[in-house]
Amino acid sequence: MLGSEREASRREFLRRVREHPVCVTSHGLNGSNGFRLAEYVAFSWAIVCEPLRYALPGAFAPGEHYLAYTTPEECVARVAWLFDRPDWRDEMARRNWEWHSSWQRPDRLALRLVALTWAAGQEQRRPRGSPDDRASAGQELPSALRAASS
Repeated sequence: MLGSEREASRREFLRRVREHPVCVTSHGLNGSNGFRLAEYVAFSWAIVCEPLRYALPGAFAPGEHYLAYTTPEECVARVAWLFDRPDWRDEMARRNWEWHSSWQRPDRLALRLVALTWAAGQEQRRPRGSPDDRASAGQELPSALRAASS
């Protein structure tokens, strides 16, 4: 029973998120960027959240991808600001979709992981200070991995 109640609760949460163009989130465990942030970016919504404590790749920036708040009053003001400016809110949502498509999609994450693993393997194979150190430093990733890692 608990599993089905949890699934129903999850479906209800997702239904509610889809109904609202602005989502609010706060820090997660130990001050981490809360996981809801990733979900809201994937939904391509405008986001209001506490200042991020950990950097995200690809220039995920305040004022571009989210509006930051530090007090409950600021949070309410930021949400109201976004509702009063639908064009700006839609632009933030578009930027979040672009960031999600470049950095958060599972296929992009997997390719980037493979590229990083490949590069680390190449680094381990090359003896440090060897005569061919400079020549092997010019080795490039295979083209598919190069595109995924950028």
